[in-house]
Amino acid sequence: MSNPTPSLRGAINAKCRDCIYDPLSGGGTWRAQVARCSELNCPLWAVRPQPESGPYAKQPTDPAGVTPASLAMPLGRAKTGHPIGTEVKSAAGVRS
Repeated sequence: MSNPTPSLRGAINAKCRDCIYDPLSGGGTWRAQVARCSELNCPLWAVRPQPESGPYAKQPTDPAGVTPASLAMPLGRAKTGHPIGTEVKSAAGVRS
């Protein structure tokens, strides 16, 4: 039996989680880390999953609404290459 095709929302959630979530970073749940994603050029950035409540709910979905303070929050490190590039980058822009 084959696996069913994921929904569009499920596929977006899975890609965002794979791209940025680091359970060892102490940066919160995968939704909290994805909500604070700083890769504004990503085609999924405006539709990234977000927590429904808590301090990271209702993050900006328009790049014009992003503040330096929101980009300074700690995040995990990407485990895989981002669709825009292959470098591993933290929210502060530190590349490794």
